[in-house]
Amino acid sequence: MPHHEARMLVVADNAVDVEQVCGMLRGKYPHIQASADPAAADAAFDRVKPHVLVLAFKSIEARARFYLGLYRRSKCIHTQARSPRQWGAIGSHPGHRLRQGTGGARPDPVPSGVWPAGA
Repeated sequence: MPHHEARMLVVADNAVDVEQVCGMLRGKYPHIQASADPAAADAAFDRVKPHVLVLAFKSIEARARFYLGLYRRSKCIHTQARSPRQWGAIGSHPGHRLRQGTGGARPDPVPSGVWPAGA
């Protein structure tokens, strides 16, 4: 599947962050859905079945709490092609992302504003 056909879901705890992230992605990825309400994002995830999940929370703790809750409540996340350890994620710390792989998430420095291919 070409990257521009990927379905994306952007979730944050405020509308400003959602709009900022969506604005950066829309030019290259036209199939973006967004939620500024983490409580409503579970239903959006099950409806959209995204290929990419972008969590734009202010803290790592908030992002982890949301993702764990989504993993527990979602009706379809367990049928997705990847396990939680294989999902790529963008870290909230500027200039860092989390690596994919079976060894779990490890910080991987990346220049700020750069989205590595395949991430």
